[in-house]
Amino acid sequence: MSMFRRWLTNDEGVTLIEYSLLVAILSVTLISILFTVGADIADVFQRVSTDFAG
Repeated sequence: MSMFRRWLTNDEGVTLIEYSLLVAILSVTLISILFTVGADIADVFQRVSTDFAG
């Protein structure tokens, strides 16, 4: 029982898990934003390139 109680109160690694979840959420958010806006950004660069070449 003592070992189980120590396991329940052990908070080592909690920070690592929290940071990992934070990085995962940020990554998913950034990837979804890039997929959503990516085509528009590519279009803008294409128009700028065409204007410079033309």
